[in-house]
Amino acid sequence: MDASITSDAGPTLNDLVLPAPYQARLQAARALAEATSSDVDLLRALIAARDGDPSYQVRQAAAAALQSPVHRELLDLHPELRAAVSAAPQVAEPAPAHDESPRSPVRPLFPWLSIWLWPRRTIRQIVDANPRYGLPVIIVLAGLVRGLGVAVNRNVGDTLGTPTILVMAAVLGPLGYLLSVYLMGSLTRWVGSWLGGEAETEEVRAAFAWAWVPTIYLLPLWLIMIAGFGADLFASDIPQLYTNPLLALPLLAFSLLDLAVTLWAQVVLFLGLAEVHRFSFWRGLATWFLTLVLVGLPFLCLVLATRVL
Repeated sequence: MDASITSDAGPTLNDLVLPAPYQARLQAARALAEATSSDVDLLRALIAARDGDPSYQVRQAAAAALQSPVHRELLDLHPELRAAVSAAPQVAEPAPAHDESPRSPVRPLFPWLSIWLWPRRTIRQIVDANPRYGLPVIIVLAGLVRGLGVAVNRNVGDTLGTPTILVMAAVLGPLGYLLSVYLMGSLTRWVGSWLGGEAETEEVRAAFAWAWVPTIYLLPLWLIMIAGFGADLFASDIPQLYTNPLLALPLLAFSLLDLAVTLWAQVVLFLGLAEVHRFSFWRGLATWFLTLVLVGLPFLCLVLATRVL
């Protein structure tokens, strides 16, 4: 086999290693999977990227490239490289986000808590390690919280009992949230690319899902409120307030806390989008705004067309 590097592989090989930007490294790893010839230096660079690149996506792409037949053929001629490929990768600790506060900790974070204080670094750690981490749990729990919120807004307690409301929230909430994460995640990645974003769809979905982790902490309070008010919590009127007006205080406190956490989750979403796309907070905000416009525009056109007709 001809082990020389093709004429365009030199720049690609250079793009595979730091300090090349993330997008260049990712494209290089993917391009090398399609290479028509291989080289010892190229294999070493792919192994180094698989084992030590700070980005999960680049590591995955490099690992996939090493399985290419043209590279496997050369690996068979070099037992030491074949052994390195077969060995468990030594993944380097993800680098901290590029614009985190100096007070942000350097040690690995516990994302379920750090998302409150260091959202950008938390999202960076997650997407660099595994963008799918925690998604099933988040979709179920955050989806349940969102389902309960929708039930309150729709006043379903006027016609349904507590068990029915809970079952609907537990089933429809996560299903709706799952669709939201996947559809809005894809659309937001596309919109972000217009503004110079570099994120992969998986990374945007991770940022979208993890943004709502703070709302999961409201779940115990939801259960307490449901135990106290039952289906009336989801109704347009709460008769218990007529006999005991002081019950309005915990309702008000819960509503204000829910509002505050929801607003913070929205900020975390903007920060997460900014982090995965590797641009500023304001571009993250603009990305979300443009996505909402893009989603709402067809419905607006439909309403206007209906009125005209």
